[in-house]
Amino acid sequence: MVCTTLFAQSPQPSPNPSRDAASTDKAILNHLSLAITWYRATKDKVQPTGLPTDTIFQGNMQSLAAEAVQQAFQSALAQAALEAAAEKSDAKEQQSPANVRNLQALSDQLKSSTSSLQSQLNQLNQQIATTSGSKAAALRQQRDRLEGELNLDQTMNKSVSQIVSFVDQNEQGGGSSLAAGIRKLQQSVPELVSGSTAKATTVASNANALQHSSGLIGQSITLYDQGEVMRQLSEMIEQTSKLEDAARQLRTPLLNELKGAVKQSQTLAAAVDGAQPGQPLPSEADFNNISKQFDHVAAAELPLSKELILLDQSKANMTEWRDSISHEYGRRLRAVLTRVGGIAIVIAILLALSELWKRVTFRYVRDLRRRRQFLLIRRIVITFLMGLVVVLGFVSELSSLATFAGFITAGLAVGLQTILLSVAAYFFLVGRYGIRVGDRITISGVTGDVADVGLVRFYLMELAGTGIDMYPTGRLVVFSNAILFTATTPLFKQVPGTEYAWHEVALQVNPQSDLKGVEEKLLAVVTDAFKHYRSDLERQHGEVERRIEINMQAPVPKGLLQFTDVGLEAVVRYPVSLQHLSDVDDQISRALAVAVEEDAAIKAAVVGLPKLRAAVKQ
Repeated sequence: MVCTTLFAQSPQPSPNPSRDAASTDKAILNHLSLAITWYRATKDKVQPTGLPTDTIFQGNMQSLAAEAVQQAFQSALAQAALEAAAEKSDAKEQQSPANVRNLQALSDQLKSSTSSLQSQLNQLNQQIATTSGSKAAALRQQRDRLEGELNLDQTMNKSVSQIVSFVDQNEQGGGSSLAAGIRKLQQSVPELVSGSTAKATTVASNANALQHSSGLIGQSITLYDQGEVMRQLSEMIEQTSKLEDAARQLRTPLLNELKGAVKQSQTLAAAVDGAQPGQPLPSEADFNNISKQFDHVAAAELPLSKELILLDQSKANMTEWRDSISHEYGRRLRAVLTRVGGIAIVIAILLALSELWKRVTFRYVRDLRRRRQFLLIRRIVITFLMGLVVVLGFVSELSSLATFAGFITAGLAVGLQTILLSVAAYFFLVGRYGIRVGDRITISGVTGDVADVGLVRFYLMELAGTGIDMYPTGRLVVFSNAILFTATTPLFKQVPGTEYAWHEVALQVNPQSDLKGVEEKLLAVVTDAFKHYRSDLERQHGEVERRIEINMQAPVPKGLLQFTDVGLEAVVRYPVSLQHLSDVDDQISRALAVAVEEDAAIKAAVVGLPKLRAAVKQ
């Protein structure tokens, strides 16, 4: 027991030994379990955050923890020894006289008898060596009798000694449960038993400290790690406080017992100083017993006091570590918020610039095609700048970013080759001589009016007809912009600013007829129809010249004679507005029919019916 009676001459009633011993043992083992758990947490739970001071704080924490646990084990072993001695004393007092005491007394008697008989045998052997005759024979008989008696005593002493030893072992085994538990707990932390330090663990932990970049993502991860470390340190401080409470609970009865020993020694000293003549004085053994008991209790209490000091230092070290991380956490948090605010401000400026660009475009660009181009460029530029701001804001390792972007670009170039070609072709399609909504084009054998031009595709309203009269089929034809780079697929379109096509009217004539008169008559019919839209075509011609800066002949009807597979033809080629194709061709057809019917010379010269056809393939 820990709290035992200090003096044999002043016995005091003690509580139930089994109940007190069980509660004390449980408290000691619980204290050691808490200390071991706390020690392991100091090694594994708290990881450095990358600050220069982390190495110092973590090294101090682990060294203090190792020393505190060693003090806890030292105190526990001292208390186990103190309790075992007290239980052994109590057990001896409670033994029955017919058992252990009688056996011990018999063993002592047998040892004394054996020693006496051995002395007598030695004397007889000396006498026999110097005696002869009948007297020597009597001495030999006496020696034989003593040897038999000595053998009997030795055999009996051996048996009694075995019984006494067995009883002592049972007594020691009954009081060693606490020591056995302490030894098992010591085996769970062999590095403390062997005396090794935690310096190697500290270095390994510091080697694994997280180092993040200064980008927003890296700083955010570092903030999270620092917050976790501060939380873990707070938990460690709370766990250290619980360990301190357990150590104080064990230390309190030991302090009380030390105070009692000091008080009793003072009482004995006062009794010696104030002794009256004839009054019995305290003996030297009384003072020795108090001194011996004080040393035993102090051996258990002193390590606990040291442990409390070490735990208090460990708490102060953890608190200082947490405060240093908290300071860095606040500084880094302000930097992150400032960076996020800067990114938000730049994005807001870009959005305002985008809106201003849009308004200026709608106000000053009247041409729909140009307006679409400016708005598309606005989206591309603003999106690129916003992406650049976000990337530079979140990532600061530009070299790693460049390498990563290179791999991404190579992968995209291979996997999205068609799409990239389509995007590149888009800028050719919307260029100066590109296509726009409403243009009539021919591509891959399809003629149609452009309905829309997208970033990767363009759409045509399909047209069909006899070649001179085109009409919508009601179908949209979709082409990839990448078709522009196909060598076998030419693209035909109107000259920018023009909305007319070339038609021709042909009459097969007799070579012996008045060819000049027939040609002039045909040209007069076509010119009569052409004069109604001539001004519009001249205006378009002027715009074309200004746009492409090339001198071009004005589109006017022109007559000529040409040989064909079937004979000689008189042909008049004329421009016709795309909006009035059917009307103009119908007017010319009617006028030719009247001229052929009424003019005898033309009627005689014409072989077959007039033909209207497209001069250029649509």
